[in-house]
Amino acid sequence: MRLRVQLGDSPRIHIEDGDAESFRRSALWKLRMPAVRRNAVGFDGDAILLKQDLSRVERKAVTECLERLAPQAFELTYNQAAEAATSGQDSLLDEKSRVGLAVKAHSAEVLPEYLEFKQVVDDAMVRPLRERQMWDAFYMCTMRSSANFSVPGSGKTASTLGTFAYLRERRLVRRLLVICPKNAFGSWRDEWAACFGNGLECRSLCFHDERFAGASTAAKRRELKLNAGRYNLILINYESTVGLADELGELASAQTMLVFDEVHKVKQIGGVRASSALEIASDAQYVVALTGTPIPNSYCDLYNLLHILYPHDYDSFFGFRPKRLAKPSDQEMREINESLQPFFCRTNKTSLGVPAASSDLLYRVPATSVEQHLLDHLKWEYRHDGLALIIRILQLESDPSMLGLGLGSDEIEGLFDEEREGILPLDPLPEELESLVAQKQPSSKTDECVMLADQLLGEGKPLIIWCFFKRSMRNLRSHLRRLGWMAEIIDGGVDQQSRDTILGQFKAGGVDALITNPHTLAESVSLHSVCHDAIYFEYSYNLVHLLQSKDRIHRLGLPQGQYTQYHFLQSVFDVDGADWSLDENIYNRLSEKEQTMLDAIDRGVLEVGSTDDHDLEMVFEGLFGSEQDES
Repeated sequence: MRLRVQLGDSPRIHIEDGDAESFRRSALWKLRMPAVRRNAVGFDGDAILLKQDLSRVERKAVTECLERLAPQAFELTYNQAAEAATSGQDSLLDEKSRVGLAVKAHSAEVLPEYLEFKQVVDDAMVRPLRERQMWDAFYMCTMRSSANFSVPGSGKTASTLGTFAYLRERRLVRRLLVICPKNAFGSWRDEWAACFGNGLECRSLCFHDERFAGASTAAKRRELKLNAGRYNLILINYESTVGLADELGELASAQTMLVFDEVHKVKQIGGVRASSALEIASDAQYVVALTGTPIPNSYCDLYNLLHILYPHDYDSFFGFRPKRLAKPSDQEMREINESLQPFFCRTNKTSLGVPAASSDLLYRVPATSVEQHLLDHLKWEYRHDGLALIIRILQLESDPSMLGLGLGSDEIEGLFDEEREGILPLDPLPEELESLVAQKQPSSKTDECVMLADQLLGEGKPLIIWCFFKRSMRNLRSHLRRLGWMAEIIDGGVDQQSRDTILGQFKAGGVDALITNPHTLAESVSLHSVCHDAIYFEYSYNLVHLLQSKDRIHRLGLPQGQYTQYHFLQSVFDVDGADWSLDENIYNRLSEKEQTMLDAIDRGVLEVGSTDDHDLEMVFEGLFGSEQDES
């Protein structure tokens, strides 16, 4: 049997000198040609019809599958004329891939250009980049459109400023347009000052500055349209892009380096902010996407990112459909990673010489008899709703009085790594439990946290305390203030100006303990210069938030010998005579997933870090004891 392959227009595989019907029933077709079957849409006589819009990646997968089987299964030929139509485009894309891999490998062929780039950047920056940062900056400059997936705290902002410095010195760009979370505004300005000193004045535009208070969208559009030339750094948060996409897109297309910081913020396919980001990037000449967590939920998170970087080449070069990205097979994951390799750089903190954090300190807090009784009730009340049970146990551990209240969606934002349907609303517990709830104020876990914080602060160690519930934050602030410590809260209800003030006071020593939650402050804030201890009072089942929160105090710039210490509080209950802890189970599972992700970084591949049903089973392991076995 001969197979003649046509992968240009009207892609198909002709079955020659063979029975097409027999071929369709054969094990060869059903079992040994998965890449071909995946991209086939049907049969037409003696031809296997393939998808009309085959991407380069899919064409490659089909070709490799056929060539692997050809020697022993069939004679293989190609329609050379049909392939010529795609070869020109493929050669350009392949060349870009080749250059990206050469730069990532620090190949000798790119060394002259790198040394020239380094000289220009060194002359422009008063704080020199580390060698790995310089290579990342050179990579982003060479690729024109690329991603930097270096881990949080590894100096992505400084590397990006290095790329900008070179492009500006070569008069290829005039300004940096950064789209990022509001928390990152201060970091970009601070890094600019640290990198350029007095050599390049920062003339920044940020509509959240006081001078633009109350400004209408129309006024912001006029400022961008008429006065953009006054600024060399423009800072826009993702929410604001929705009303300013036209003006920002026009800016991005002309002498502008466009940066999407924490680009995972626009991962939702078809989302409003994602649509604005895609519009802004559509004609940009230089685009960088920054994130230390590129696929927090699934490979679908790459869909918008790659469209932002390569809006005109995505379909032909990558072509990954959302359905395929959502649940890829092991082979498909290998294909996705192989295709992405040339288009992102990634540096970890170890390679930059950041001193390792100390081993975590775990504090086991025995539950009181009242807390134990309340847990028994919660197990029964929410035995068929695992997600609600997690929330209720977290409330019990932190402040039992929260069990007497309803719960709104804003209270659990960020608890899980993906939005979960059907959890809310949660009604207050029955009235007969009110007396039990009232008996336990504060919780044993709160007592332990306050005692630990008081001890560390007494040793002259400023603290960040990570919480989840707003009531928990208020409780801890009240307890610490009664002990004479200046504690402040930053949550989602604190405006940007107040946040900046509190952070400034914390860095200056005017605030002893900063109490916050990962959903608000786990990104784009650097506290490592003043704080080296973090207490995790409450922690969610969200790996991305855990990693990002750790990196607020463990970042590039820490001197050798400087410790970083994380303190995790874990409530412990008695279940059938054995210790059981929700906190411990969550901590152990997240630690496993964190190690898996770090191992993937070392291998140069991307690893999904989301929660699945198996994770939830592990969280409740041992909670129902013999009841579980009987069911």
